[in-house]
Amino acid sequence: MQQRNIDVQVFQPYGAAPEVRYSKLPNAMGPREAIMVVGQIILLMAIPSAFFAGLSWSLLGLPAYQHPSMRIIIVAGSASAVALMIVAALLSRGKWMRKGGRLGHAEPRHVRDFAWWGALSALSLIAFIAGLSAGEILAKDMAAYYDVITLSKYDNVDPARTPGKELNDAGRVMFAQGSRLSLERAMSAKSDGTIYCVAPIVASASEPLPAIFDFWAVGRECCSDAGKDFHCGATKDNTARGGIRLVDEEKGPIYRKAVEEAEAMHHMQSVHPLFFEWVADPIGELVFLKDRVFKSYCTYCLVFAASTMTVVCTGYIYFWVRQFQ
Repeated sequence: MQQRNIDVQVFQPYGAAPEVRYSKLPNAMGPREAIMVVGQIILLMAIPSAFFAGLSWSLLGLPAYQHPSMRIIIVAGSASAVALMIVAALLSRGKWMRKGGRLGHAEPRHVRDFAWWGALSALSLIAFIAGLSAGEILAKDMAAYYDVITLSKYDNVDPARTPGKELNDAGRVMFAQGSRLSLERAMSAKSDGTIYCVAPIVASASEPLPAIFDFWAVGRECCSDAGKDFHCGATKDNTARGGIRLVDEEKGPIYRKAVEEAEAMHHMQSVHPLFFEWVADPIGELVFLKDRVFKSYCTYCLVFAASTMTVVCTGYIYFWVRQFQ
């Protein structure tokens, strides 16, 4: 960077010639340095933000859901990339120290190589931790969507004539016209202070009740004790006849317990119970679930990008101002 000299007059005794000393102050940033700084700022903002977005998106994707081992590869590869950035920062600093810790001609303090690599590695490490956390959170929400779409779809299922074992691979089901919930046979079970509710899905009122009740609408905290006041899902929609399969292995035993209590209370039989969320439009509900996760992902990415931009710009302003001190 070019330097400009300014005259500093030192007062001498009366009659002596004034002594002039020269001091140096940083001059304005030149075009070449300005371009370099702008490029560095853009890269420091873009690389960690892209790292965060790519890592979190990879963890919530369908391949990672279907192949859990791929998640290990994704995390290990991302961690290796961060490690390489840290090594580059250490090597760059070592090179600078071997020069005696002095700045080169075109290497002002705020743009020296090791400082840039150090900032990039630190931001990338933060992006790795944040992206891993966001990806795990979003993956859990997205799993409910993948659990259903990876299963089969069935239409016009008659709950009075179809045994549950024939639809063991069902994810989305549209029951026959007129299918309804038998609310008078609803039941509940309590676990850890939470009420789990079940109600059998039956055919239209004009048809006889099934001999075996294998299809159940379920929900949490949507009924009172013993299944009274069951209002889970689209219960109030008289046109609803769709079901989204519940495949939560942790909650399954609790709902089975409620079914067993319903069997004992109402003298009914359920051989292969299947649990569904009672909805009017299964496809619409699944699209809404996927869109909600995608909106959360976009929000996370924007927040991280904005935070990174704030940190980078603040850091450059700080080091630029310190040059004049």
